[in-house]
Amino acid sequence: MPKASPQGNIFAAFIFWHLCEAPKAITTIWKNYLFFYWEYFSIPILLKTLFNHWRKLVNSYGRGFDIKRFFSTLAENLISRFLGFLVRAVTIIIGLLFELAVLAGGFLLLVAWYLWPLIFILGNLIGLYLII
Repeated sequence: MPKASPQGNIFAAFIFWHLCEAPKAITTIWKNYLFFYWEYFSIPILLKTLFNHWRKLVNSYGRGFDIKRFFSTLAENLISRFLGFLVRAVTIIIGLLFELAVLAGGFLLLVAWYLWPLIFILGNLIGLYLII
């Protein structure tokens, strides 16, 4: 909310709000969205556990040594790791794409916010020109 200026000039209060206070609020909201998507997709946790097994599905090699059982279990464990890697990598990529979209959207919003008065004035002048 704009603070009342000592002289009571509402135009100066609006300019101060539009150029100083509102962009701070927009930036705060923008940071909140960036933080939300970063945490929603759990990107730091997914990076730490990138090569872990899928849903902790690990088969035991059992007691003794049987070459057939050994390679079968090895293959199953490798498939589980690969599946875990694949799902986590896709989730990380989607999360980073969301982050990039929020970053670009926030930047465009700030640019549009600063250009809006100019667009408003030019639009009115063009409208008056077309009427006359």
